Amino acid sequence: MKHDELMIRLADYLSGISGRMMWTDMQLGPSGSPRPDVFAMDKSFMHPKPVAYEVKVSLSDFRSDVTKGKWQSYLEFSGAVIFVVPKGLITKNDVPNGCGLMTYNEEADTFASVKKPTLHPVTLPQRVMLKLLIDGADRVHQVNRRHLLDEYQIEKRVRKALGDEVAAAVFDIRKAEQRRDYELARIQGQIDSAKRRAEHLQEDMKRERARVDDFAAKAYADLYQILGIDPGQSLGAYQFQQRIRELREALCRDTAIVDLENQIDQIRKAISRPTPMEKLRAAGGGL
Repeated sequence: MKHDELMIRLADYLSGISGRMMWTDMQLGPSGSPRPDVFAMDKSFMHPKPVAYEVKVSLSDFRSDVTKGKWQSYLEFSGAVIFVVPKGLITKNDVPNGCGLMTYNEEADTFASVKKPTLHPVTLPQRVMLKLLIDGADRVHQVNRRHLLDEYQIEKRVRKALGDEVAAAVFDIRKAEQRRDYELARIQGQIDSAKRRAEHLQEDMKRERARVDDFAAKAYADLYQILGIDPGQSLGAYQFQQRIRELREALCRDTAIVDLENQIDQIRKAISRPTPMEKLRAAGGGL
């Protein structure tokens, strides 16, 4: 199988199973910029998840790319790089760390994911977004037009070889299979979209739970400090209530002691003052 044929089949396959936006063999910027064979993004403003696919149909081409590190230039514009090769060309151990691997079985006309890539966050530069917007529409149109021309040529050859009636029956079956595949791909795309939404919801729930746990931990730390309890202890509700009663009783005792000391002080002052008789005697003794 030729490189461009596998590239187009890959783009058709990815578009069918995921509904992602797809560009083939398009340079992501000015001259010298990376040109992945297939560039895909989710239709999402917040999480587009761009991925670059590199098609290889020969072992020498694959090894040359890996040795030169060409695939690394894609990481500036994509969150992952996935190599796509004919089945049996390489194994998952041959691809660089962090990269993914897909294989194509020509006999069954199917793709298989052999190794998932390591995704990392990436923000596409404005110039790349403009490039995809300006040149992308024409590129997709050319791919679809070429696909239709291929279908027409195939049908023409079958009609010539087998006759119109047989060819019509064959292509009726083929169209039914295509409709089936399209519906299955559409349903799978909806399932994948629902899974992504569920994953985002789970992430939001984890962040909210972490925030609540952090708030609770701080609140417990403040409570332990106020009650004078060792943070290393694990106390139940009854023990907290018992500690609060102890502090309240201690506070009451402290107030009673202060009142008693004031009364004793007043008594001492009263005792130290002279009685009326002592004042009279003191006055008579001075006459």
